[in-house]
Amino acid sequence: MKEIITNMEDCVWHDVQLVEAKLISLNCEVKDKEDSAATDIITNMAITTKGIAIDESEGYADISINLDSEIFNFKIIQRGEFKIKNNEKIPVEKFEKFLATQGIRILWSYARETVFEISCKMLRKPIMLPTLDVIRTLENSKEQDKKEEQAGIKK
Repeated sequence: MKEIITNMEDCVWHDVQLVEAKLISLNCEVKDKEDSAATDIITNMAITTKGIAIDESEGYADISINLDSEIFNFKIIQRGEFKIKNNEKIPVEKFEKFLATQGIRILWSYARETVFEISCKMLRKPIMLPTLDVIRTLENSKEQDKKEEQAGIKK
């Protein structure tokens, strides 16, 4: 097994740091308790992120996840508040793009844990959201945006 040992003083810290993560909204509903023990539940999932820059050094990212099946419905919004250290500044547009793209990577684990914990209390079989390949997800999203732009679809 490969092990990496790093001293704290040797770490290179990113200029943008998550300073607080919090649950903004959670709406859960069990639609059919009779089927809640089923093991193969077909679930539709929609994920959106947005980044909002308050100024050139502070902002937040929201990740919104909607899970829907015949048995249950979960809607969750998780927020991360970010600050840029060392009095650095990033142009607002670039900062918002960073928050939206990195928000999904950083906040996914918080939302994943919340969905699992709440579903443990509501369903016979808890919901474990899959691990997300953020790079490929973002690439797919960019490709879809290009296709929609070429087809003349506006968001």
